[in-house]
Amino acid sequence: MKYKKGDKIKIKTWGKMEKEFGTRAMYNDGEIVIDSHRPFYKEIDKEIKDLRSNRVLIVSEVHISTTATPPVIEYGVVEFGYIISDEWIVFKKQKLDEPINNRFEILDL
Repeated sequence: MKYKKGDKIKIKTWGKMEKEFGTRAMYNDGEIVIDSHRPFYKEIDKEIKDLRSNRVLIVSEVHISTTATPPVIEYGVVEFGYIISDEWIVFKKQKLDEPINNRFEILDL
């Protein structure tokens, strides 16, 4: 499991998700389909931006979805009404007392 309850995570932007996964037409705004079975909609992107301008949310629950094949780990966020998959996450915000083991951990790659 990459993240645990209480971790701060940053959610990717629509543009980053679109570049990484592509889009397919759905309604007027489209959707980004991800292998983990959690599509990313433009309305979700807007809600995240409205909720937190820095796009950083706190994980409130972690569970395994058995509806996906193979099963995947998903994350809930209390202040946000959607379940989040790993593909949505840019990075975990490190605590100040945690050492940075790798310079790529702090880059948005």
